[in-house]
Amino acid sequence: MQVTQATNNRPPRRGLRRYIKKAGEIAFNSFIAKLPNRGFRNLRVMALRSLGAQVGQEVRLSRNIKILGAEHLVLEDKVSIANSVLLDARAGLRIEEGALIGFESIVLTYTHAWPDPKTPVQFQGAIGKSLTIGSLSWLGMRVMVLPGANIGRASVVGAGAVVTKDIPNQVVAAGNPCEVRNERLDRTN
Repeated sequence: MQVTQATNNRPPRRGLRRYIKKAGEIAFNSFIAKLPNRGFRNLRVMALRSLGAQVGQEVRLSRNIKILGAEHLVLEDKVSIANSVLLDARAGLRIEEGALIGFESIVLTYTHAWPDPKTPVQFQGAIGKSLTIGSLSWLGMRVMVLPGANIGRASVVGAGAVVTKDIPNQVVAAGNPCEVRNERLDRTN
């Protein structure tokens, strides 16, 4: 778990290299991510790699996605990210092979710290927890995954779910808060 403390004085010093990376992330989120899907998917992948993300083969990034902390993002082979998805990778985000993230989903690795009820939340820093979305899993439309809530291999998370804790392998989960509804059995034999 990473905790950063906000100070009332001045922000921490940041080197020129960090500002250049931030400018690249802003360019990606403001311009490159908004280009049409036809003909520009490869440009999105190349731009993400240039920002320090580890991106596998045959990754599909649709338009209007937003990436925070690209240098901490790992997208394995054949990952597919649908339109208007927010991926917050600042504390570390791994999306394993063949995973699919549905339209307008949000995956967070950072949230506000809030231990002191006498201090405004925005002045209490942030808490970061990395997470992994397992291979062959599917997050339906508008799923929200909160920091540290890992998704197991080959699991399906229903549309609109809010994932607050780990989801095991090969299950169907849904709801707010997200709960396991069924096992996902192999019916191919």
